Amino acid sequence: MRTSAIAILALCTCASADVVEDQDGLATQLFSGIAVVTVQTLGTVVTTGIDGTLDSVDLQIWKSPGALNDVTVYIVSTTGGMPDPISTGGLFKATIPVEELPTFDGIPPADQLPLTNVNVSEGALEFNVGDQFAVVALREGAGAPPWVLWGRGTPAYGGGSGWISPNFGETWGQEGGSFGFRTWVDEGGGCAADCNEDGDLNILDFVCFQGIFVAGDPAADCNDDGSLNILDFVCYQGIFQEGCP
Repeated sequence: MRTSAIAILALCTCASADVVEDQDGLATQLFSGIAVVTVQTLGTVVTTGIDGTLDSVDLQIWKSPGALNDVTVYIVSTTGGMPDPISTGGLFKATIPVEELPTFDGIPPADQLPLTNVNVSEGALEFNVGDQFAVVALREGAGAPPWVLWGRGTPAYGGGSGWISPNFGETWGQEGGSFGFRTWVDEGGGCAADCNEDGDLNILDFVCFQGIFVAGDPAADCNDDGSLNILDFVCYQGIFQEGCP
């Protein structure tokens, strides 16, 4: 079953402390790295263990000396434990400039490899326990050194598998292992009633909601039916009366 972001909670985020939600291989020794090259887009499937907003992802990724071309990271929906095509299942993307990746000649010791953090909070991606999504790394680069590599840790992650695509994430074949990552989650998600994100619920939040409604912002589709109409105001009044957690 395909997972997706829950649109209503994109209205705001009443943030709580981020927590480590899932990870693979980060506390143990790296045993290899797989190159992210033009014919080898990599993805690893993650099973969500905490309700909340996906805030950021740490990748166990590095480059060989002289490597060129940036890395594009996607959060992608899944079907049957497999990443969906990026063209139809991409939920959010961010770019890692190649110069910001740590440089090692060969496979670095796990305790010497700085993690590369990818901020995905602007995607406002809400997931519930048991939902799956994929973290995908795409790069145009030669199939020979210098490389950008994504580490494989041990033991293998039990919540999903690694996947390889020969065509920039449009079709996938199972790799069998899993790649080193860590996800951070704003536990409990957001407070949809606090539209202006000032920490208080009052008439200003209704003014805020009216403003995004008039602007045609999809965030005003409170009942998530694909249309903006009076039912969205009824929906918003209901969540306002429920208040914030």
